[in-house]
Amino acid sequence: MREWLNATRRETASIVLRLATPIVLANLLAWAVGFADVFMVARLGEEELAGLGMANQVFFLVVVFILAVTTGTMVLVARFKGAQDEDAASFVFRQSLILAVAQSVFIGAVGVMVTPWLLTLLGATGGMADAGTIYLRIIFIGVAAPIIDFTIASTFRGAGDSLTPLKVTGMVAVLNIVGNYLLIFGPGPFPALGIAGAALSTVIARTVGAWWGWRKLVAGQGGIRLRPGDWRPDPEMMRRILRIGIPSAFEGVLRAGSSVVFLAIIARTGPGAAAVAAHTVGLQLESLARMPAFGISVAATSIVGQRLGAGNPKGAESAGLTSTVLGLVLIGGLAIMLFTLARPVGLLFTDDPETLALTVRYLRILAVAQPAFLAAVVLSGALRGGGDTRYPMWVGFLSGWVFLLPVAYIVSIRAGLGPEAAWMAQAGNYLVSALLVGLRFRGGRWKTMAV
Repeated sequence: MREWLNATRRETASIVLRLATPIVLANLLAWAVGFADVFMVARLGEEELAGLGMANQVFFLVVVFILAVTTGTMVLVARFKGAQDEDAASFVFRQSLILAVAQSVFIGAVGVMVTPWLLTLLGATGGMADAGTIYLRIIFIGVAAPIIDFTIASTFRGAGDSLTPLKVTGMVAVLNIVGNYLLIFGPGPFPALGIAGAALSTVIARTVGAWWGWRKLVAGQGGIRLRPGDWRPDPEMMRRILRIGIPSAFEGVLRAGSSVVFLAIIARTGPGAAAVAAHTVGLQLESLARMPAFGISVAATSIVGQRLGAGNPKGAESAGLTSTVLGLVLIGGLAIMLFTLARPVGLLFTDDPETLALTVRYLRILAVAQPAFLAAVVLSGALRGGGDTRYPMWVGFLSGWVFLLPVAYIVSIRAGLGPEAAWMAQAGNYLVSALLVGLRFRGGRWKTMAV
């Protein structure tokens, strides 16, 4: 290991950690905001809480579609940053921002109109549907704020600066949590707006975040400065951005869709409600362990893109491998903790004996598979840095829809082996993804792709 970790790889590992750590912290802050939303809205009643849950499922799909712009932005900015062409990187951002505004107008207008239908499709009724409609329509009216915020953050990360987006996310988190309390419950002079206050607080916080990120971009206080230039739409550059980003959006839709169907399979196993509860709790805990994987993946995308832009494909390959090894070391420790502490951690969420037992089994089965999950996620990030975004999309389809769902259904329902068998299929899904992505990375085609 010491011989493999030479000076060059140690330097790369240091860069990965510097980029990934703020991303992980930003994800933790976003998770904390979501937790605060649920905690406060729960005080309004079960219908409001259920409405919030339904609305968040709908908005999650919207966030996935935003990847069509943000992924292309990050890859191209990284490539031009590596080539030391700041004017071109600024040009990419301007075109991305035009796309983001157009995207927000379309999503906002359509979203406001179809919100009741979407919630009904998910099974919302009565007060749950009313609360979800109120929340989601306000979010859609102000959807430009998060879309622009995410686009600016992707620009900074593509330039190798993940600290500035962390600062913006921290400010947004504080504003959102404080705003939730003031606008949901209405202490003192503030109006008690209930669930509408939760949505309005989110829009206000994201708007301030987008404004602050813009100010830093213009002032050049991060890894890139927005230079003066033409703001007219450039169809060719927009096509380049979307050609890279759209497969990532579809990949997100495929993975989100397979997760919903997988949950439906879990619900139809013998334990039923207890299995769904265990899956929900286990997934929340597993998501915390996954955060380093996603942070390192974004770092790998940025570093690989910059090194290819600098004409250094060997360095780009080394960055992808070093990122993966570093991630395996980190997630290995987290996986051991998840396996060992499964029962005491599960007790924090439930004291029902059946649900607790299933939660422990979930955590231990999936803990063993975390290294495979990390390898798939990080190497996919490296491929995206090379502009190879279609292959991870196809891996998402094959591993999720061709492997996971049929196997999980057969072993857990048809064979009657229960939710544990479905979770083992999920672990197998991680391994299949890692093998497919690893073969693609080793093949090296991504090094010569034109973006």
